[in-house]
Amino acid sequence: MLKVKRFEDDEAVVQGFEYGSGRCENMMGALLMKDKNGMEFKIGSGFNDEIRMKPPKKGTVVTYKFQGRTLAGKPRFPIFIRVHPKM
Repeated sequence: MLKVKRFEDDEAVVQGFEYGSGRCENMMGALLMKDKNGMEFKIGSGFNDEIRMKPPKKGTVVTYKFQGRTLAGKPRFPIFIRVHPKM
């Protein structure tokens, strides 16, 4: 039997970041995000050390993937994919 996890992706705007702890001390731990519906949430995984040392600036649009939404409407297990390319 093969277990398949379904992901959705979306875009959101960076509102800021929190510093990490442990291995990520003195680096970004999580991005504080706001989606197009005004829902605020954090993305804390999917980053390499280069991005953690120089996180996206406030107002930057990023693409992330997630596994559905919570009852409150927040993305479940959001994972950073990339900074949205400028159009």
